[in-house]
Parts: sequence; structure tokens; C-alpha cells
Amino acid sequence: MFQAMDFPIIPIKNVINQDINEFIYSTINKKLLFNKEEELFLSKIESISLLFSLTSESFATYKPKFKDVIFLAIELISSIRDRSYNAHTITKILSKIISSPIFVVFYHENNILFSSILNDNHNEANNGEVFLSDWYNLYEITNKTLSKLSSLSYCNHSQDSLRDFYYDLIFSISRDYYVHPESNEYLTYGFLSNEFQNVLLEDERTTSFLSLKDFAEANGKYFRNLYNDDFVDNNEDIELLVADEDLLLLDFDEFNDFVVVGAEIDEYDDYEEFKEEFAELDHRLDDESSNEKLDDYLFDDPLKLLDWLEDSKD
Repeated sequence: MFQAMDFPIIPIKNVINQDINEFIYSTINKKLLFNKEEELFLSKIESISLLFSLTSESFATYKPKFKDVIFLAIELISSIRDRSYNAHTITKILSKIISSPIFVVFYHENNILFSSILNDNHNEANNGEVFLSDWYNLYEITNKTLSKLSSLSYCNHSQDSLRDFYYDLIFSISRDYYVHPESNEYLTYGFLSNEFQNVLLEDERTTSFLSLKDFAEANGKYFRNLYNDDFVDNNEDIELLVADEDLLLLDFDEFNDFVVVGAEIDEYDDYEEFKEEFAELDHRLDDESSNEKLDDYLFDDPLKLLDWLEDSKD
């Protein structure tokens, strides 16, 4: 698909349809820890493929933070209801696994979705903002779908730098609510004036601010209602477990669970006091041990056991 859109790519054939664990710990060769939520979302990856990368060498201007962009494909295991949120969260987790900017193609039941993430500080994966496209059915190609997919063509984006190209790519494919986010100010003072223009001209009357406010609230969830279960808010992210690889090597000096017996002696001002307490404890343990042996013997003879019980009362 990307070759048909004139992307300057060299396919990577040996990283196709890999298990996610093999991809992380073998192909990418990263030492990473994941929390339970991250593991749950990673388990929804049927397979992952490393398609190709774009490097800054193909562009006129070089920018240090954008040496390359990694393109991946993921086959998703998900219900239709959760597919967008799963794709969103997996993209966020991948930004923790891969330090370079990424562009992901998700496949789910004959539908594809494009996903990417903007993160100016790649050391802080939790700060990234994910951008999703719509889902496109591969067997029901409409003119609208063709128009949107054709906007991905390589020549439609900036050729100045890889960074500008990546930003253009995200902008061209993202859902409208990422590109044109709603705000109370816009809803109230922006398009509302156009919506009420015909009313004002026809009825020759002014519209109260309360009516404008009610209209804004009614339309404030336009995109959420339009996308329904496919709507994803960047504020609904899970918290990623971010740890330096060096911290994954356990430092036993930091553990306080190991008790050194001699260290407790220093807590006593008088060593003799500690010695007496220890001797008393040792004596009690010996008595308990003797009683255990006696009990075993008495259980062999019920009559002697009764006699022992009578004596113990005294």
C-alpha cells in the first residue's frame, strides 16, 4: 500500500507476523517491565510486523529528534466496541518500546485503522498524544474512503524534513475531533452564529444567550455521539510503567527485608540485658519442645493422658 503511494521504502522481510514478546525481547531487544494493564493490552496483539522506516536522509533538512519514523502493522484481537480504545492504548505502549516516532496500521476483521503518536519528549511516554484515523473496510471501498486514503500519498506531504512530513501525515489521516477539537468558546461564539443566522433573518428577533448556551451543550458531544464506541479521548489513558533499563537490575542494597541478628544487639544499652532475655526465650522454647515430646507419648495411653491433664490443673 505504501509503495503504491510512492513512499521511499525498503521492506523488512524478516520481521513479519511476530509474537509481541518475540518482537520486544528479541527483535527490538529491550529490557522492559510492564504493569498488569499494559500486559492486558499487549495480549490483544495477534501479531506485529515491522514494515519499514523512513530516514531523515530522504529529506532536505535534518532535525536531531527525527532521525527516522518506524512503520508497523498489527493484527488486533478485540471486540468491535473496544477496537479503537485498544488501538489507542497499544500505540501509547509502543511509544515506550520504540524510541523513534511510529506510524501503525491496525487490522481488525477486514478493517484497517492508522495510528500515530506525538511526543516531543520520548523519555516521558505518558505525555504522548495519540491520533487515530477512522476505520476503513477493505471490502467496501467508497469514494470517501478512496479520497481519504489518497491523502496519504507521499507527494501530498512536506518534503522539507522528516519531522514536517510526519506531522503532515498525522494531520491528513486523523479524525476530525483531533484536528478541530471542540471548545465551549467555539461552540458558543463560533459556528452558533451561523446556525442561528437563518432564525434571526426569518423571525426578525434576537436569540437569548440561554438559548445559545443550551444549543452549545446539546452539540458539545457531537463527535462523541457520532463515533459512539469508537470515540477515544486522550484523557482516558492508562498510566504506563516507565523505568530505566538500568533500574531493572535489582540492587539488593535497597532491600530492607533481610534482618541481621547482630544488628539488633546494638539496640540494647546493656548487652547483659539482651543476653538474659535471649536465655529466657531459649528456655521457654526448650520447655515447649519437651511438652511436645510428652504429648506424643501420652497420646499412646488415654489413661495416662487423663492423669496428666489432672496434674496440669494443679
